[in-house]
Amino acid sequence: MNIRTKLVMTFALCGIVPLLIAGVVLYTTTMKNMESLQNSGVAQLESKVSNALIAQRSIKANNVKDYFGQIQDQAITFTQNLMVIDAMQSFASAYDSYIDERGLSTEALAEQKRALWSYYAQDFTLEFAAHNDATADMATYFDHLSPAAIALQHTFIHANPHPLGSKHELSELPADDSAYAAAHERFHPSVNSYLQSFGFYDIFLVEPRNGTIVYSVFKELDYGTSLIDGPVAQSNLGRAFRAANRMSSPDDCALVDFEAYLPSYNAPASFIASPIFDGDTKVGIAIFQMPVSRITALMADRAGLGESGETILVGPDMRMRSNS
Repeated sequence: MNIRTKLVMTFALCGIVPLLIAGVVLYTTTMKNMESLQNSGVAQLESKVSNALIAQRSIKANNVKDYFGQIQDQAITFTQNLMVIDAMQSFASAYDSYIDERGLSTEALAEQKRALWSYYAQDFTLEFAAHNDATADMATYFDHLSPAAIALQHTFIHANPHPLGSKHELSELPADDSAYAAAHERFHPSVNSYLQSFGFYDIFLVEPRNGTIVYSVFKELDYGTSLIDGPVAQSNLGRAFRAANRMSSPDDCALVDFEAYLPSYNAPASFIASPIFDGDTKVGIAIFQMPVSRITALMADRAGLGESGETILVGPDMRMRSNS
C-alpha cells in the first residue's frame, strides 16, 4: 500500500470514528430521553387514573354515608311520631292479653302449635331451600317460641290467607275481637305505607322489658319472639335491640352491619334501631330492617368508571356488602 492510500485511509478513519462516536452518543441520549418521557407520561397517566379512582371512592363513600344518615333521620322521626308512640303502647299491652282475650285453652293452643309447626316444616323450609344450599334447624328455633308468639304467628302467618311473602297484606281480622286485632287494624296500614314509601324490608316494634317483637309489618318468623332469650336473640337484630335499649335519648340510633338473617331465608340484612319515649319513659324500640339491594343500587352506578370499572363495598370482615 502506497503512502497516498495510507494517508487517505488515515484521514477517512479520523473523520468516521468521531462521527460513529457522536452517533452512538446521540442515539444513547435520545433513547434515554425517550424512556424518560415515556416513564413520565406513564406516571402522569397512572396518577390521573389513580386520582379519578380515589375521587370515585370518596363519592361512593359519601353516598353510602348519606344513605345511612337519611335512614337514621327517618328512624328518629318515626319513633317521635305520636301515632307510633300510641301504637307501641297499644301493641305491648295487647300482646300480653292476647291468649286470654281469644279464650285459648291449653288444648286449643296445643292444636295451634301443631298447625304452626307444619308451616315451619313445609312452607318455610321449602322456601329456605330455594334460597340456600344448606338447611336450617327449625325444630330448635321452634322450641324457643312462647305461647303468645305461637298464638300470634298462627293467626298472622299460618292462618293468614295471603301467600308467603305477602303476609303484610292482612290488616283486618273480622273474627277476632281482641285488643291486638283492633290495634293491628288501626295502625298496620299506616306503618305498612311508611315501609313501602321508603323501601324498608321490615319494621318492628319491640317491648323493652322482655325484648318482645310485639309488631312486625311483614310477619316473618321473628314476629312475636323475644330478642332477649328468643330464637334470634343472638342475631344482629338482637344486637341492634340491645344497643338501642341502652340509649337514654330519643335522638339516638344504633346501626348494625349486614349479616345473613335466618327468618329472611338467610338473606343479608342490616338493622337500625331507635328508642321510643313517651315523655321521659322509654316505652319501646323501633327497628328498621334494611335489605342489601339499596346499597347495591348505590354501588352499581358506574358513571366515570368506563366500560369495565366498578366500585364495591367491603366490610371489616373482608366480606362484600354489595354485589359485583
